[in-house]
Amino acid sequence: MSCVFGIQETDSGSYCEDAVKTAFAIRKRILVLSEALRKEFNRSVDVGIGIHYGPTVVENTGPVDDLRFGLVGDCVNIASRIERKTRDFNCDILIRQAVWDNLTESRDLIQEKHEVPLKGVSQTMTVYPARIPVRHAGITGESNRQAANDQAATSTGGCCSSTCLRYRPV
Repeated sequence: MSCVFGIQETDSGSYCEDAVKTAFAIRKRILVLSEALRKEFNRSVDVGIGIHYGPTVVENTGPVDDLRFGLVGDCVNIASRIERKTRDFNCDILIRQAVWDNLTESRDLIQEKHEVPLKGVSQTMTVYPARIPVRHAGITGESNRQAANDQAATSTGGCCSSTCLRYRPV
């Protein structure tokens, strides 16, 4: 799943902040869903979210009788590759430097910085794993707290996010 923020806005800080807050909200819901699946079926799911900021082409594509909304461009591809790196960092949310630079409220929650190579990109990129404490994710209850700890816890100028839901046996 891909999301784009800031299609009609000019304030990059607000849509980068919106993208990160949305990622936190998705993470919160996935933790609750995963706990229910763990109790009922002894299975769980987790999520990987990569967030990148940059120019994105937002368009309807396809034949006139079957138009599809689509996102195209390097920003979309890089967001997807950043999402795949969440596994390497054992985290749910990974944001690129360009997003972090535009954050205000969420910046203090995301401090750890790493340089990573990305497939198809010639230079390394700076990324920040978002290891959000349970109190910020809004999760309560000991089992959800443990689940969070186990996970360690457009238009031109759009903020793009790529999300992947992963199944895992308990």
